[in-house]
Amino acid sequence: MKKLVPWAPMLDQFPSQEEPIGPTGSSCAYPGIHIQVMSFSQQTIDAAKKRGRLAPVAEVADEAYLYENPSGYIELYAKVGKHLVTVQKSVRADEKTESVRPGVIALAKALAAKLR
Repeated sequence: MKKLVPWAPMLDQFPSQEEPIGPTGSSCAYPGIHIQVMSFSQQTIDAAKKRGRLAPVAEVADEAYLYENPSGYIELYAKVGKHLVTVQKSVRADEKTESVRPGVIALAKALAAKLR
């Protein structure tokens, strides 16, 4: 995880946290990163598309989209078979979105490969 989306060493002291999402999903939080795996719902993708600024991302999953939130994070939505994976990554003040994007995409690819 940390190889793909690194965080400051001082944050290593904080344990990852896992929480269920309904009866079939799971959410994991790491320093600056939040991952969700749940049953796919087209409504989730459609709602994200309505917000705007959702860019398709090739070669991640069956379909994938990246959203750059002006509030300081990027989020990737990936449909992997019957699953929906989301990866959210905070963008620190000393980072640019462009520098964070490759790690988020690489993490989503790795998660998609595990779900296939």
